[in-house]
Amino acid sequence: MMRLIYDCEFCWISNGCLKALKYDQSEKEDRLEKAEWSKEEGNKHFRFKKYRWAIDCYTNGIKEMSSDRNINSILFGNRAAANVHLGNLRSAARDCVFARRFDPTNLKVSVLCNQKHALRNSFTDKF
Repeated sequence: MMRLIYDCEFCWISNGCLKALKYDQSEKEDRLEKAEWSKEEGNKHFRFKKYRWAIDCYTNGIKEMSSDRNINSILFGNRAAANVHLGNLRSAARDCVFARRFDPTNLKVSVLCNQKHALRNSFTDKF
């Protein structure tokens, strides 16, 4: 009789563990979907030159902390581009560093960082 109780407890515990694993996987997928949606919304605002709104969307996507390193790199890179358009060069530099950490092969971020350095140098030369 004791064996049956133990088996039932084990079944109940393992069933809970399986549910937790399933929930964890669906949570990761939800975070990825929200991050991608935020990226698309930010891109729409960027196209219409609403850079502050785009930054807010990209920031919301970053806050989702997706497990996909590529989407995180894109979000940081896009936010850096919007910051460059607003003249926030320090914020853009910080976002470029984070974008490169997530994906060092992201060519768009490398080009953006070079443009940002050129803008910063021309700005400091004027004053």
